[in-house]
Amino acid sequence: MNKKLILFFVIFCITLSAYTQKIAPLLEMRNRFFEESNNIKSLLSTSKDPGIIINLWNSCMTTVLQLNAYFYMLNIFDAVKSGTLNDDPIMYLSMWLKEIKNVNQLNIKNLENSIKNITDPNTKTYIDRLKVYYSELNKKIDEELVKLGALKQTLPIKNKRR
Repeated sequence: MNKKLILFFVIFCITLSAYTQKIAPLLEMRNRFFEESNNIKSLLSTSKDPGIIINLWNSCMTTVLQLNAYFYMLNIFDAVKSGTLNDDPIMYLSMWLKEIKNVNQLNIKNLENSIKNITDPNTKTYIDRLKVYYSELNKKIDEELVKLGALKQTLPIKNKRR
């Protein structure tokens, strides 16, 4: 069973290596979304549709953060594939968790902004509940980041970044 798993992982890494050479189009799209988010944000003070502008900006930023997280995962696979033991996988996992936390913060902010326009008390209840869930998730992510930090300190890793 272990040999099959190792073989699968090696094949997966080789396939992924070929795939990572083709991420340039994704990076270009990420940059487009980021530029567009800046353009949209500048409209906020003059637009007659601020709610829609905020949602457009949030959509762009969520996409940017999700693509960033994807790139971090690719870097983990590249670090594993290289065969040299260093702290890159731990660093990229930490960065990925931080991206999730950033998306959560964006969601909380969006919920706080949308609560101003709510008239139905049931909707407010769901918004309040989701804000609590996102906050709890961020606390759990902080706990995971502490664990990864401890792991980084205990592993015999060459070429540690400080």
